[in-house]
Amino acid sequence: MMMTPDLNDDSNQASTLATALASLTQANLTQASLIQAPVNNLKRKNFDTDDNETNDDDNHKITVSSLISSSLKSSSNGNNFKSAKSKPLVDQHLQFSGIKTRSQRAKAMLLLKSHVEKVDESRPDDDLRSEECKDLIDSFNSEPVSMVHQDWLDAFDKFNAKQKMTALEKLLELCDHTHIKHVHNYIEPKLQRDYISELPRELILYLLTYIRPKDLFKLAQVSAYWNQIANDSILWKNICKKYRINMSILSDKCCVAESDSDAETDEAGSESRAKKLRSSRKTKPKTPCPYQFLNSYNPYKRAYLVDSNVTRNWCTRQLPPGIILKSHDEHVITCLKFDGKRVVSGSDDYTLKVWCAQTGKLLHTLTGHTGGVWASQLKDNIVVSGSTDRTVRVWNIETGLCVHVLTGHTSTVRCLALDGHVCISGSRDSLLRVWDVETGQCMQVLRGHQAAVRCVCFDGKYVVSGSYDFTIRVWDPFTSDCIHILEGHINRVYSLLFDGNRIVSGSLDTTIIVWDVHSGGIIHKLTGHHSLTSGMQIRGDTLVSGNADSTVKIWSLKTGECLHTLSGCNKHMSAVTCLAFNDKFVVSSSDDGTVKLWNLETGEFIRNLLALDSGGRGGVVWRISMHKNKLVCAVGSRIGVEETKLILLDFDWPSTSQYNQPVISSGGQSRAHTSTRTSGLQQILSS
Repeated sequence: MMMTPDLNDDSNQASTLATALASLTQANLTQASLIQAPVNNLKRKNFDTDDNETNDDDNHKITVSSLISSSLKSSSNGNNFKSAKSKPLVDQHLQFSGIKTRSQRAKAMLLLKSHVEKVDESRPDDDLRSEECKDLIDSFNSEPVSMVHQDWLDAFDKFNAKQKMTALEKLLELCDHTHIKHVHNYIEPKLQRDYISELPRELILYLLTYIRPKDLFKLAQVSAYWNQIANDSILWKNICKKYRINMSILSDKCCVAESDSDAETDEAGSESRAKKLRSSRKTKPKTPCPYQFLNSYNPYKRAYLVDSNVTRNWCTRQLPPGIILKSHDEHVITCLKFDGKRVVSGSDDYTLKVWCAQTGKLLHTLTGHTGGVWASQLKDNIVVSGSTDRTVRVWNIETGLCVHVLTGHTSTVRCLALDGHVCISGSRDSLLRVWDVETGQCMQVLRGHQAAVRCVCFDGKYVVSGSYDFTIRVWDPFTSDCIHILEGHINRVYSLLFDGNRIVSGSLDTTIIVWDVHSGGIIHKLTGHHSLTSGMQIRGDTLVSGNADSTVKIWSLKTGECLHTLSGCNKHMSAVTCLAFNDKFVVSSSDDGTVKLWNLETGEFIRNLLALDSGGRGGVVWRISMHKNKLVCAVGSRIGVEETKLILLDFDWPSTSQYNQPVISSGGQSRAHTSTRTSGLQQILSS
């Protein structure tokens, strides 16, 4: 079998080229036939071998100089050699010698040129024929570029469209894999097209609203124009509206405050700017903004980034180090209020404590009650507390001093409601009293309930009270008139909500009833719980209820339908003690010593935010209070297995590390949780 010559073998190359040159310079067929025999013999010896074998140079090597010399001698004059410049004849002999591909042809020309130069040196007397050999080499070096390529391109340019397609197809059929790959790499960039830049800007912005925000960040890296489109304020405004992101999330960020102060500085005169500059040099340097990574000038995009960061803090990242507020010794924390800056806890040890939410420092211990504190309200710089000592006290939170002691009830003050400077207190003596906290005067006494008043709400216009007499009453606090008596429960009313139009009441009879405050009629009667409804919260048309049957339910107040029951394998193992929720999450606490995070939209479990080591053995989470992205948990035990304390968690912080399911132990340290279910998390983060 004839093997392709290996041009890397110098002896083979030299012999082949010499043979080709000798064949070209023959003047007649007789002389060519004389040369053909040794040429064929040379091919058989040098080419019919495997590439890996080594030829014996002594037996098969034919010097180029001798062959060229003999070839030149056989030509009587330069005419025969010049006639050998015909390209078809050269191609014929090169192909006959086994040289067919373009790369082999190029190597052959280089070797041929070098051997001709050696022949010239050995025969200086034959200048004419040496020059003729060089002319032959020069013609082969220049002819493929100047004649063959250009002629072919000119001919191709004269083809019609169909002929060009046919020519290209035939040409590609002759190409090997390397050539095809080169053609692909050359053509691919020319086929790319920027469709977005060719559309109207309004249509582009409309289409991009259907793209996930995280994909917009990738799109912005494509080009300068795409980056401009992906940062459009209208686009991000629609995204914030789609994902219900409130712009108030930026209200507490120092980056917004800095921009506002810069605007004020620009408006001020040069003199005021100089004064501010001098004063700023005297003051301490500002604390670095934790959101300096948000360098976007687009406020809507910045709001999305902040919201996305906070969502991941809640769901996936390691919980921030909890601030442990140890207090009230071994007593029970009965009430808890939190406004984002200060935490107020009341206990059956007769005291209230005021904490700084930023540092965890105890600001004040409010003493004066002679009985356990069972109710409290926090508004601006005022704290109002009710106690088993039958009094209501008004405190200044800045100084920690008692401003007023409101007396008049004849039994434990069990519930309070505060709006402006008017406070409503409900007592086990079945009465409600209306107080002016600025003057300490009792404005009205609301009489009508036949048993203890357990819960009360006040919106500045109406007072709504729930009692152990199974009824809810609607009052005018300024005239003491009872507007409506709402009857429908068959057991004690323990919890109450009021949004100005609707009243929601929870009872020991396991039902929840939604009332119309104006007509006094029943809108919905919600059934599904199996025990006492211990806590409820309302937000828009969504109601979340916690029950002693260890479940949490999410309801639609429009239809009265139960949307989700937060239970399953990750449900609480004991009674739900308290709950809170926002636009995305539901947070619930229980007597089992855990605080759980749920997806509001799907009702699926995300993870545990808190798990006491003493959970299930007496450790209890009594109360939780959430303000924006901060959460306070009051924990302890009635049998002494868990120390009474507050745990403050702040989810409003930048972070880059992500973890799976960390929780805070009773000592405030992070530890792993065995649950790996994240389907609820994936639903939230899909945006």
